[in-house]
Amino acid sequence: MEKFICSVEPCGFSGPADKMWNLDRKATRGKLVVVCGRDASLARRHGIRAYRLSETIRRDADREAKRLAASAFFQAFTKAREEKAGRNARHADGRERQSTPPS
Repeated sequence: MEKFICSVEPCGFSGPADKMWNLDRKATRGKLVVVCGRDASLARRHGIRAYRLSETIRRDADREAKRLAASAFFQAFTKAREEKAGRNARHADGRERQSTPPS
């Protein structure tokens, strides 16, 4: 089990993710700041939200899995677009395409 250390300098408390908290990323400019329960309570008194670290880790993993799935989905379209660009480049060698007369 991975241990996390409280980011508040004089504290130094360490514990597993289910015993630790993280500060709201809006308040920390997107960084993951881990704190113990006592310091999370103090942060809340100063108007900073704190969340269970174990839930944040789980949520981040879920979001990453969804991002990877979406990326794989859109790669098929990217590949098709690149193939079409390659076909168009072969036809742009100075020759005009044969067009069918209007009927």
